[in-house]
Amino acid sequence: MWRGKRDPQGYAVLGVGRDVVKLSRLMYQMFIGQIPKGLHIDHACHSADPDCPGGKACRHRNCINPAHLHAVTPVENVLRRYGRPRTERNTVCKRGHPMTPENTYYVNRPGGVVQRGCLACRRLRNTARLNRLRGVEEAARNFFPPYEGAR
Repeated sequence: MWRGKRDPQGYAVLGVGRDVVKLSRLMYQMFIGQIPKGLHIDHACHSADPDCPGGKACRHRNCINPAHLHAVTPVENVLRRYGRPRTERNTVCKRGHPMTPENTYYVNRPGGVVQRGCLACRRLRNTARLNRLRGVEEAARNFFPPYEGAR
């Protein structure tokens, strides 16, 4: 554990000339290799500690042990920090349908977010929407008599 300076987020830092560098990144580069573009450095010791409060109080942010540092995607970094999303842990939808692979669909949202949903509920929503539209069409036919042309 680094006992020197930390940045406002609690990460171990070191002044190099006029620059301030995060030691976890520096240690990874010195002992493991270059950090691939687009990847973040994750502290594996944090992921293994269920009692860690996280955030600025996280005692793992000042860990500079290269064996504890892994280059991961931003999404994997968040998943390791907070665990799998609640929706991924659900085995049934809010209406009680099973969230099996056969009954689950996925939608790519902006920002790289993947949302999953229940196919049975989707079918129910689509049927209700079509019935509403048909009801509107039926009401319009009853309200406006067919045009019979000019007399």
